[in-house]
Amino acid sequence: MESARKTDLVTRYGSDEFAVLLFDATPDVVDLLSERVRQKLAELTPRRSLPILVDCAIGVAVSQIPPESADELFRAADLDMQRRKGEAPRAVSR
Repeated sequence: MESARKTDLVTRYGSDEFAVLLFDATPDVVDLLSERVRQKLAELTPRRSLPILVDCAIGVAVSQIPPESADELFRAADLDMQRRKGEAPRAVSR
């Protein structure tokens, strides 16, 4: 939440997943927020003396018109995240 703007909505989405809704965000804002999150997570391990490496994968979905359901955006963001990681997309049931 420290990395987001005051107008953004940050929520937990699953056990280790989070979703951020960015209103009127340009690609530069998305990149900036993504980098801030990565940096915060990288600082977490040494600061808390954690015995593990904390990392993240980020997927982005954009919509000019509100979708029928939020699931559409989550599916698109998940596919983008998998593409960025170089994974084959898994089947998504509707």
